[in-house]
Amino acid sequence: MRRALLVGALTLALVPAQTEGQEEPSCSVGRVPVTGRVLDLLTLRPVPGATVSAFTTEGQLAGSVATGDDGAYLLCAVSGVRRLRLRAFADDVTATEADVSPGSAGDQRDLYIRLTRPATLRGTVVDRPTSQPVEGLVIEMEGTRRTAVTGADGRFEIPNVPAGVRAVLLRHLTYGVRRDSVSLASGEVVDVRVEVAPRAIELDPLLVVARRLPSGAEQVGIRFDGLGREEIDRLLASTRSFPALLQNARVPGLTVRETTIDGRHAVPALCIESGRRRSRRAGPDPRQRRSSARGSVKVRAVARPPLRVATLVAAR
Repeated sequence: MRRALLVGALTLALVPAQTEGQEEPSCSVGRVPVTGRVLDLLTLRPVPGATVSAFTTEGQLAGSVATGDDGAYLLCAVSGVRRLRLRAFADDVTATEADVSPGSAGDQRDLYIRLTRPATLRGTVVDRPTSQPVEGLVIEMEGTRRTAVTGADGRFEIPNVPAGVRAVLLRHLTYGVRRDSVSLASGEVVDVRVEVAPRAIELDPLLVVARRLPSGAEQVGIRFDGLGREEIDRLLASTRSFPALLQNARVPGLTVRETTIDGRHAVPALCIESGRRRSRRAGPDPRQRRSSARGSVKVRAVARPPLRVATLVAAR
């Protein structure tokens, strides 16, 4: 059963959803139908409960009617009405105005309205090779400030997204940047499943900006083997002569022994040999050990009084 409202020369009828076996609503004698549907401009889905208003050429409101479950409406105008202007309202949004000319045969006109009820995008992000949830991936609705980050279960939800076709940006250090699109109807809740694959990321080369040595860095220099003051003081307690002091010093590379010079007179003398130290890297081969110790050797013979000094240079 339908309800009708007579306003001047216009009858506005509420058209319920048509069921099987039920006759299509029609206008009474002397009236012509002005029919159509109110549709969502973005999804082309019918908008039930929208208000359709008719205005005369003078701009006066002739009457209003609500759409049925299928978004359809029916206006029954007096035959001969030349022009009417229709407007549709839903959620405080007005559709583009449409002019109709019922005349004597009626008119049919669909009205398109852009609804503004926000939508919700939610879903799960998983790793494609393993199907495991991805945590810490950023989802951003391009053109808006709506963002979300996936949790440990890979789930995310972004409410209050403006309806329409929206670009979605997905960003993660391991998976790079990916751009997708999704269509959201007014007031719709959309569930998605997103699979992402790891991507190689090209990084800038390593750049050395400063160098410094640690405070305790070992200083490299020349090694000195000799007889210092402390060593001399320690040896004086057990030595009585300079030759004995040198013999007990045990300086690496220094050999001190008593000998004689001048074979005819057998003059006592002190022989001091200063040679190159053997390399610690010499291997077990005797030939290697001999070659590592080979080098110039200075031999200095110091005679006792009368003083005689002889310096020889030999090669081992």
